Amino acid sequence: TSRFELIQTIEYTALSAEYATFEVALTSLQGRGRFAFVYNEATWTMMIDDVSVQALPECPTVHGVTAQRVGTNSVSVNFDTSNGNGSGWIIAYGQANSESEFNPETVPANQQIQIATADQLPYVIEELNTGAYYFAVKQDCEGEYSEVANVFIPIINTIPYTQNFDSNVASEWDLGQYTGINKWFIGNAVYNSEAPGKSLYISENNGDSNTYSFTSQSRSYAVTYISLGQAPQFTLTYDWKAMGQTMGISAYDYGKVYLLPDSMNISTSQTINNSYAISGDLVGQNTWQSDTIEIDATYANSVRKLVFAWYNNSSTGTNPALAIDNVLLVEGNCGQVVNLSVEYAQGAEGIDATVSFDDYSQNASYVIEYKSEFD
Repeated sequence: TSRFELIQTIEYTALSAEYATFEVALTSLQGRGRFAFVYNEATWTMMIDDVSVQALPECPTVHGVTAQRVGTNSVSVNFDTSNGNGSGWIIAYGQANSESEFNPETVPANQQIQIATADQLPYVIEELNTGAYYFAVKQDCEGEYSEVANVFIPIINTIPYTQNFDSNVASEWDLGQYTGINKWFIGNAVYNSEAPGKSLYISENNGDSNTYSFTSQSRSYAVTYISLGQAPQFTLTYDWKAMGQTMGISAYDYGKVYLLPDSMNISTSQTINNSYAISGDLVGQNTWQSDTIEIDATYANSVRKLVFAWYNNSSTGTNPALAIDNVLLVEGNCGQVVNLSVEYAQGAEGIDATVSFDDYSQNASYVIEYKSEFD
């Protein structure tokens, strides 16, 4: 391929478990030629399908639309302009309960932004309200809108935070970050409260049931934002159940709980680094379980993303998928010591014991209790 001309590079981070449409303008090419697809990544999971070369339509569809939150309530929108026909572009955006309910053709005029040239990109939309926003782009001609991108403008929760999902007021949760057909929903397919109850759960059929597709590889994240104040520790409790898939000591279809920095982006192309996990694997339980997690003071005085994650491969598994209910996050009045150790040495009048431990609390005092093994 040394004599081939590079037409376009698709970054690995832009790939997902679902097929995505990419379009390349060949305006600069003439005559006969050959095309080569080169994948420069050590994996066997890259797949290409439905390749076609055809005349560029008068109003090509826009591809590569991205939307990213910047600051507290602003969003940066960008897209691929390589197939532009000179007419400019229209960004349509709005709030909706889900992507299926967002129709860019019907948004009001004040939520349609005219982009004349590519120099205006990325375009930042400011002073947005909290909640889920959806974005689509088309060329300023008689064409169709692009695939939809979404961003969540967070509500910052304070401590104590409690959510049993039984009411319709759970708008602080961002459920729009996923790949595959297994997604988070809030509904009444399953719950751990008195009827009629609701919970947060994974579903393959838009919330009708708490089941997942074994053959659709998925990474799905439910995210809310918590402001953690000054406290020696915090306690998170929640109820959960999930079967999923395990083999030996390894889990392949399972849930996980994370506490991330507010500034950390979540990529649906890969799992979150396990160093941010505050739970073990949520898997292998067909009845409701209650978890209690102690969170130390290193998280104090910061805004964090509380994330419930679901991962599954594309082989096999056992339903139900992960369900979460009765989330509670509170401050603790007493810090938790960790890394407790004792060293012994011969002293002048007997054996001396030196007790060491770590505590992320500030200005704390401690009581050490001890006894002989014969007492």
